[in-house]
Amino acid sequence: MRFLKFTLVELLLVGVILMMLASFVLPGLMKSRNQARRTNCLSNLNQLGIAARLYSDEQKYYPDAFIQGPGTERYYWCAFINGSSIDFSKAIMSDYVKNPNLYICPEFELMSNVTSMAPPIPSTCSYGINAEYVGGTPNPNAAPTENDILNSSPAKLVEIKTPAKTMLFMDSATAGTSTPMAESYYFWARNSFVTGVQHESRSHFRHLRFANGVFCDGHAEDNILPEAIDSSESKIGWPDLEKCERE
Repeated sequence: MRFLKFTLVELLLVGVILMMLASFVLPGLMKSRNQARRTNCLSNLNQLGIAARLYSDEQKYYPDAFIQGPGTERYYWCAFINGSSIDFSKAIMSDYVKNPNLYICPEFELMSNVTSMAPPIPSTCSYGINAEYVGGTPNPNAAPTENDILNSSPAKLVEIKTPAKTMLFMDSATAGTSTPMAESYYFWARNSFVTGVQHESRSHFRHLRFANGVFCDGHAEDNILPEAIDSSESKIGWPDLEKCERE
């Protein structure tokens, strides 16, 4: 029985060919994976939009971004936080969202194993609500002030004049320091924390430099560019506008 022998040159040639094939195949696989994640994210937002509509039909106003409870208790639209614990079953929208995985964007892997976090990080999910024009942030312990994100009421259905142009939920993120972060509960809000800054955006363009969002009329879009959501701070995950071309 004879065994075929390969020279070193032949083996190197085979290795080069395999590397070339991989360079052609892997980008396509990565693009397909990213597209699948984007589609999954868009499906999450669609279902959250339906849940918010059911909530608003019954309550006659949109969900609050968060409601300050006693002590360290905070009721967010997507979760309940008390100290370092997170409970999705006590969220403001919990009666309408039974699957907490809907709050998690598959493209942002930091959310994969989040079960608890240290205070005072007010972040709960991969999507943010429009806290200025739609969701309110009532705080019974604070007096209302001008441009105060911490004490406002959610919008009523009749107050949204152009629901097809008013974003409800969108991909969002916030920066952490020493504590691993979950995601921001709002993507757009008035800012009363930073002098000279009137608005704050936490929009996150994580889908090949685009973001997903759902509007108040229920339709979702996956081609949102940074130029559509401008802000002077907190531009976490904002891409270079010159490179924002769909591949």
